Amino acid sequence: GRSPLESVIREYIISEAIFYLGIPTTRSLSIISSGEFVERDSILPGGVLTRVASSHIRVGTFEFFFYKNDKKSLKKLADYTILRHFPEIADQKKNKYQNMLEKTINLQAELISKWINIGFIHGVMNTDNTTISGETIDYGPCAFMNNYNPNTVYSYIDRNGRYAYGNQAQIIFWNLTKFAQTLTLIIDEDQKKANKLIINSLEKFPGIFNEVWKKNIKKKFGLIKSFNEDDKIILEFLEILLEEKVDYTCAFRKLSVSLENTSKKQEFLNLFNNKKRINNWFSKWCSRINKETEKINKITNNLKCTNPSIIPRNHVVEKAINMAVNNDFKLLDELINLLEKPYDEHSNKDFYLNPPKVNEDIKNTFCGT
Repeated sequence: GRSPLESVIREYIISEAIFYLGIPTTRSLSIISSGEFVERDSILPGGVLTRVASSHIRVGTFEFFFYKNDKKSLKKLADYTILRHFPEIADQKKNKYQNMLEKTINLQAELISKWINIGFIHGVMNTDNTTISGETIDYGPCAFMNNYNPNTVYSYIDRNGRYAYGNQAQIIFWNLTKFAQTLTLIIDEDQKKANKLIINSLEKFPGIFNEVWKKNIKKKFGLIKSFNEDDKIILEFLEILLEEKVDYTCAFRKLSVSLENTSKKQEFLNLFNNKKRINNWFSKWCSRINKETEKINKITNNLKCTNPSIIPRNHVVEKAINMAVNNDFKLLDELINLLEKPYDEHSNKDFYLNPPKVNEDIKNTFCGT
């Protein structure tokens, strides 16, 4: 109830976008003006966000009892968590808490992989913002990347890039190690055995994450089968995006429709300055696509259902927030309506679809709460 109204509206917009993009998330049930003012760098109107989730159990919840050395409460919390989220292992007599850890590892690996593949940057991936259920929670200084760059940071307070776009897998692994640490009190009475069980589980994360990331990134290129050249095709394209500072969402969306006709192909190629290099890459990609058994129109449809046409871009979100704070909800309503259909084609909506111009780019976001 002590949040600036601006931050409340931001969470509403971004959480709805994430939901309709098909990514596990908490939802915003309502946003309410509190009628009060809160002090940040300036005096701002206050707001209340009502959030709904499958639960609000986080890594930080477990840490609370662990650091108090409260084994009884920790076990009670773990048992409740299993009943709520993993009932299939509730009756297990052996390694139940280790299985809970591994299920959480799998859920978080899948979640972060999906974040990365749509260019989402959470901004504050601390342990209190990491749910056991594998849902995205606490949309503070989050944003969607424009030009592809793994070092992209939006959070104003993230001076060293801890939560940069390309660091998100490493950070969630760190958070999972903190979760695993809390379970040392209950996984086994023998601490050496408990540590060994935990390490065995944590060592699986890199393989799990790499597998789900590769599966999801291949979908963005329309690749279902596996061939030796796949990794080179994917990495070369990302290198081109980085070197030419091309918008991540636009590049993949235009690639998705480039097989429909010559004009669509040309729209994709026109995103790049080095025509020789991108034409060479495009030829290799087309040759690889021809190795798939699906027909081209089916591949195109799958691509369009994977690569969104619209994301909540920072400059659009900020404008919608500023208008809403002043009781003008026209832009907010239209933005939400478009975000509910992120994989559709939206004609005559360039303001929402296009990346910001140089003077529109907003590079800093704030938590506020």
